[in-house]
Amino acid sequence: MNPDHLRRLIRETLHELPALVTSAAVELLILTACQESHCGEWLYQLGGGPARGIFQMEPATHDDLWSRWLRHQTPWRLDVARLLYGVDAGAGGVLSMEFGRGQLAGNLTYAIATCRAQYWRHPVPLPAADDAHGLARYWYEAWCKGCKGTVEEALGNYRKLGGGDG
Repeated sequence: MNPDHLRRLIRETLHELPALVTSAAVELLILTACQESHCGEWLYQLGGGPARGIFQMEPATHDDLWSRWLRHQTPWRLDVARLLYGVDAGAGGVLSMEFGRGQLAGNLTYAIATCRAQYWRHPVPLPAADDAHGLARYWYEAWCKGCKGTVEEALGNYRKLGGGDG
């Protein structure tokens, strides 16, 4: 996927979520997409794993996000739920975990919102938007800790695929 188009979509989507849009957040999501799916080349985890979508969110992470955090964040919960296809969040539509998980690969705005919400849970402030190394470290600590990826690999993929110079 063209990283400039993805940046635009991320900005537009995050403007729908109060307080979640910053330049650093946009670049962090670009870096995540570059590392996790080669900026959208893969929508399903290589090797048959459970992760889905441009950010390769795992179903367990998705479910934990909803059950332990978003359910207590009423305005954001409704804003994120509104991005799901086929849910009338304004009418108090009921969200099942399976329904949301099923949209991680095909609904980019929902994937963006859940990725940003997952990062929002991390208690450490975001680095500056132009601190590519700091963004890569943040990705590792908040998204990938314990995975096979490395800070250096994420930084390289961001620079190669996402246009990040930092």
